[in-house]
Amino acid sequence: MPNPFRRFSPTRLTRSVLIQALLLLSFFPANVRGEVSIIDDAGQSVTLAAPAARIVSLYAGLSECLAVLGLAGNIVGRTNSDNTVPASLPNVGTHIRPNPELIAAMAPDLAVQFEGRETAQPAENLRRLNIPVARFRISSFEELFSCLQRLGVLCAREEAAKAGVRNLRERLAKISVFAAQGRKPKIFFETRYPNLLGAGGGHIVNDIIAAAGGTNCLEAYPDRLVRISEEAVVLFDPDIYLVQRGDMNKNPSPPAGRAHFAHLAAVKNGFALMVEESLYSRAGPQSVAAAEDLSRVIAAWREKYGPGE
Repeated sequence: MPNPFRRFSPTRLTRSVLIQALLLLSFFPANVRGEVSIIDDAGQSVTLAAPAARIVSLYAGLSECLAVLGLAGNIVGRTNSDNTVPASLPNVGTHIRPNPELIAAMAPDLAVQFEGRETAQPAENLRRLNIPVARFRISSFEELFSCLQRLGVLCAREEAAKAGVRNLRERLAKISVFAAQGRKPKIFFETRYPNLLGAGGGHIVNDIIAAAGGTNCLEAYPDRLVRISEEAVVLFDPDIYLVQRGDMNKNPSPPAGRAHFAHLAAVKNGFALMVEESLYSRAGPQSVAAAEDLSRVIAAWREKYGPGE
């Protein structure tokens, strides 16, 4: 008598289930994923039901990070000072005063923002409208790499994040060979004048200077921005004086024209230089380019005054 249960044998059943599962999966794109989650630099858990595809960027440096991940085309809103994305994208305000209702109307999956005290309330305003917000602190290269990796998780671009971080590390490694081969000039980085502010140890510029082979005059100060007197700068007597030019320091006067600075070594020797704020102070992937730029300045300084030990 034939076995009526033969066709339901475990082997045939397993094969049948697998075939049905494969057929079912064929109806869905390969990149569809479920929930993704990270902890941002404000200590908040950011959980999305699916990887973000529509993103509002509230900081230009984060727009650059998204571009590294191949997501520039996924940015649907920008701040008014973000020149890294098309000007045709909707302007949602400033990074500390974004328009939450305007952002909500864009139906983004995610808003990304620079982490700081001034961005805490704007982030909360967006969350009240059920807009997920991830805030990232980028005051060092390691924090930049961590930001890229976590953005990769939120947007299902982990491999692109790994490749981006690897590329940036390789570029820094090339600079480090040069940086270790000579004297380290003392460098003062001016972020604003008058009412003088300099870049402290908590600023991405501190890592840029170190990577390029210099020493930040204000590295011992933990804050991002340090208010300092001109007399204190005279005592530092930096070998290289960098003045950023941009939104924060729109019309800086040349240090050579300032009464207190005429006898600074940097001024006398021709190493008081203007640099672009967007390159040096905008924390993001371009910070590596800033380190490369500064390494060339240091190379010129070493050539003029000897490499030293």
